[in-house]
Amino acid sequence: MIVIQSSSQETVDKLITNIVVGNMSSLRVVECPQLRTLIKGLAPHASVMCRKTLSKHIVGRRETMIVEVTEKLAAANYEGRSKSSWPDIVLLIFCAF
Repeated sequence: MIVIQSSSQETVDKLITNIVVGNMSSLRVVECPQLRTLIKGLAPHASVMCRKTLSKHIVGRRETMIVEVTEKLAAANYEGRSKSSWPDIVLLIFCAF
């Protein structure tokens, strides 16, 4: 069995969030006994967050992403992008969510 010794609770939370967001899984996946067993097997010191905490992580990630995209769009505007390239940028942003 592989046991991850160096993973902090924060790292485990981020990895679980990545799985849920990446697979567009239901938030209730964190209540799945198999997921809890997997996490305990890989990182015995860590726990699996509840739905409410997972939701907060996802909302926080979304807010961070909005700030980053807004900054990139502002920078793109100053780089002399024409108005005609905005639909491409909006499509790229939409696909990122």
